[in-house]
Amino acid sequence: MNEAHLEKAELIAPLMQLQVEKLTLDERKKRVYAELGIVLRRRRSLAGLSTHEMARRMGFSAQYVSAVELGRRPLTIAYVDTFLESLAERQV
Repeated sequence: MNEAHLEKAELIAPLMQLQVEKLTLDERKKRVYAELGIVLRRRRSLAGLSTHEMARRMGFSAQYVSAVELGRRPLTIAYVDTFLESLAERQV
C-alpha cells in the first residue's frame, strides 16, 4: 500500500473506542479531531514534510495545519482529500 494513503483502520480506531465510552457529543468530537490530527501529523512527519511545507502544498497557513493536527480545528473530508493529494505531491 502507498504510504501516502491513510489506512482505514488507522482512521476508524479512534471512532470505535469512543463508542464504548460515555461522552457527550462535543467531547466525542474533540477527541476524534485530536486523534485524527495525531494520525495526520504522523503521516506528514513520515513523509519528511514540515508543517510549513505541507501548508504550502495544501494552500493553507501553517497555523491552520498545526491547529488541525492538534485537534483545535475541525477536520473535513475536503481537508483530508487535500492532505492526501499534497502528501503524494513530488518535491519540486
